[in-house]
Amino acid sequence: GQRMTPRFDLPFGEEIHKVLTSAPVEFLNALLIAISCALLAIETYSFRLSYYTLEDFICVIFIIEYVLRWYSRNLRPGYLLKWEMIFDSLSFLPFIIDQQGFGDGIFSGL
Repeated sequence: GQRMTPRFDLPFGEEIHKVLTSAPVEFLNALLIAISCALLAIETYSFRLSYYTLEDFICVIFIIEYVLRWYSRNLRPGYLLKWEMIFDSLSFLPFIIDQQGFGDGIFSGL
């Protein structure tokens, strides 16, 4: 099928979309994913404090990027049902649950 060009009704929606889909931001996302994977691989060592601090920081960056992508698509609820948005939300859901106190640390290290 033919792809539709998104409408950008919200202020700065188009600009945010352009930045988020730019090569440097895509590279930064890939780098953060690689760092997160490396941290997971070395989590068994005694770097626990710095590991969780850096992992939390990376999760916050991903959450901000997720919300900005949704904003750039006019906060359409249907956009959240795209497979990549569902997958991305599952990647930081354990962090949100832990931060709310519901997880009691059960997701730490996932």
